[in-house]
Amino acid sequence: ELWPALVKWHKWFARTQKGELADSFRWRGRDANDRRLNAMTLSSGLDDYPRATTPSAAERHVDLHCWMALFARLLARLGRRLGKGEEVVAAYTAQFDGLLASLVALHWDEGKQAFCDHGVHSNEGSFTKRYVVKCATRDGASQVEHDVDDPNRPACPSSFPRFLFPLGDGSGGLLTRDAFAPSQRPRPQFVEHLGYVSLFPLMLKLLPPDSPQLLPLIELLRDPTRLWSDYGIRSLSKSDLWYQRQNAPGDEPYWRGPIWVNLNYLALSGLHHYARTAPGAAGKRAAEVYSELRDNLVGNMLDQWEA
Repeated sequence: ELWPALVKWHKWFARTQKGELADSFRWRGRDANDRRLNAMTLSSGLDDYPRATTPSAAERHVDLHCWMALFARLLARLGRRLGKGEEVVAAYTAQFDGLLASLVALHWDEGKQAFCDHGVHSNEGSFTKRYVVKCATRDGASQVEHDVDDPNRPACPSSFPRFLFPLGDGSGGLLTRDAFAPSQRPRPQFVEHLGYVSLFPLMLKLLPPDSPQLLPLIELLRDPTRLWSDYGIRSLSKSDLWYQRQNAPGDEPYWRGPIWVNLNYLALSGLHHYARTAPGAAGKRAAEVYSELRDNLVGNMLDQWEA
């Protein structure tokens, strides 16, 4: 009974979220005008996880690519169990194999030794403070918030040219927003933020056990200067410029460092799988890291429960 709905759902994702390149995918909904430090990717569920600095149709997202590969593999397995015929099973299997190949071809950053998004982006830059002011139309009928460099000499946009006042921060000061100032002009390249998105091929058990990308991912996960902590895996590397940085005043940095138990569970599941299936150093390391992460995560949950 569920099979037709799953097939339809899969086709919907493949049609509506496809990227510009064959076998690539892009979460829809990023809005460059949402007035946040980095445009949100709400459709992914990883709302403020840092993506390309310039939203564009050229983006490619690792996590969505992995979900689509998982979906194709699931439909192949279900098709076989349900007796849908070898032609159906072979088609979804071929789709999975193709997506796995394109995952490496389109998303593996050899320099970072990690899977990364791709888009119009600047990996280097700094953050500046901008003041938030109220601007209005000439007749005052409509108002808008606007960010300026100097609240004493504000330049309102031409559609709202009348300056009204700067906004307060509720503590006696002026409200400010962070703005990212790239040190180089954004260009199409890998988005070198290392975090949960980088680990999706491991977490969803997509990589073959003998994949050369497996051991570098395990080491990324285990690195205390990046994702590893005594309480679980961080959502974003500790050494990342965007680590624990608010996306807008009052926005908690949900996916920029905090530990999420659901993604840690997927990481544990992936490590457990590769500890049993991967040959040599990768399998041994997966077993070691699985045991450590399990102790850290369960211990943290117990501490929180007791508190």
